[in-house]
Amino acid sequence: MHPTPEPKSTGLDPASQACLLRTRSAVLNVLVAVGLTIAVSGWLLRGPPLELAWQTGRDVHQALTFGWLGLGVLSFLLRRIMGRRTALSDPLRRESRFFWSHVLPALTAALIAPLGLLHGLLSDPRLEAIIPFWVVPMALGVLALPRASELDGFDRPISGAGASDP
Repeated sequence: MHPTPEPKSTGLDPASQACLLRTRSAVLNVLVAVGLTIAVSGWLLRGPPLELAWQTGRDVHQALTFGWLGLGVLSFLLRRIMGRRTALSDPLRRESRFFWSHVLPALTAALIAPLGLLHGLLSDPRLEAIIPFWVVPMALGVLALPRASELDGFDRPISGAGASDP
């Protein structure tokens, strides 16, 4: 499989290009873990519902729903706040900040998928009740994928300990 070329990635210095690829790889690893969590959840919930699911009250449903909403908002805010250009302006810290401004929101969103399994086991095992717990972390993970344009246009290139790594 060949990497998809980006028209704006040609202007990046080698250190920025390496940082971009490393960050993309980490976010994709988080997305794979979310996919595996979804697959395992689907497999575990495919059988007959547990009696426990029908004995718990509406409070469990509401708590888990607010949990995925809160984690989704937190993931979005982390991505927006940590990925600001002003936060990435220091070339000595840019690599680390760029990496974590994408990976941390993806990891936060990934926590939603296990909540879907809990929701299925404790509250409502129907597919239409669990779908938001599966779609939201995948969508937020895809949004966390870095773009070359985010590292383009800085006055000075990335510098620091990890900048020379291939």
